[in-house]
Amino acid sequence: MTHSDDCPIQTESWQGKERFDNEYLSKGIPVLLKGVRGDNWTLSNCVLPQDLIDNKSIVDVSHGTEETSIPTSKTTMTLSDYVRRVSESTSEAAGYLKQQDMSTIFQEGSLPIDTHDIIPSKYWCTTYFWMGPMGSRTGLHNDDEHSFLLQIYGTKTVKLLKPEYAEHCLPNSKYDSGTNCFDFDPFSDNDANPHLAPYIQEATLHPGDALLIPKFWLHSTQAASTSISLNIFVSTLSEQIFEGINRNVLHYLHQMGFYKPGNCVCHAAPTG
Repeated sequence: MTHSDDCPIQTESWQGKERFDNEYLSKGIPVLLKGVRGDNWTLSNCVLPQDLIDNKSIVDVSHGTEETSIPTSKTTMTLSDYVRRVSESTSEAAGYLKQQDMSTIFQEGSLPIDTHDIIPSKYWCTTYFWMGPMGSRTGLHNDDEHSFLLQIYGTKTVKLLKPEYAEHCLPNSKYDSGTNCFDFDPFSDNDANPHLAPYIQEATLHPGDALLIPKFWLHSTQAASTSISLNIFVSTLSEQIFEGINRNVLHYLHQMGFYKPGNCVCHAAPTG
């Protein structure tokens, strides 16, 4: 591997969506932003666990690091039951609520943020909800869209690698829509893969922070406490059309059982 310009991720205070777009989003440059806020909301603690304790939405909770080659395991329950599990657990045993469609949790008009306040309207955006106890982990993967990760509650650490290092990170065959998955764990495998350690970049997010993860950058996360986050996938219209066509075709084939059935992040692996 040839060492390239692996500078630490820049950190700055939130100065509005125009600067964010002009300096980082449109250029695909990662940045950690502090104090993110909209016109009538602040990111920090805009959703608390106790706000969800009576929410009866049905959710699929993940167990284990499903982006790796291990079989995917999920449990279906109400969000209310999951929040209680997290409050009673001191470890990742409660499971991890990953990439939940916001519309399944929040009623129209009651979303905790307005994406138009922080992302220019020329972009196509989809927003997802994440919640997990201390130790909950998203395995190493990349996405074919920019991802803007917003930390609402608790603390989360993100480790990143540039796309050029993907071939060295043990790619696997797991299916996830718009995503490539890897078996390398940047949180624990550095002794086994010391050649990758110098290239891993890191950002720790606290409430009110947001991290831009450019498309195709590899990233993995770990919660240092009970954590609530949102992520916004961001694409231009042309990216949504041309890259989205392939993503949507594979997603349809997968849902119909014709493409990688039983070997995916989105469904529990068959048992028996």
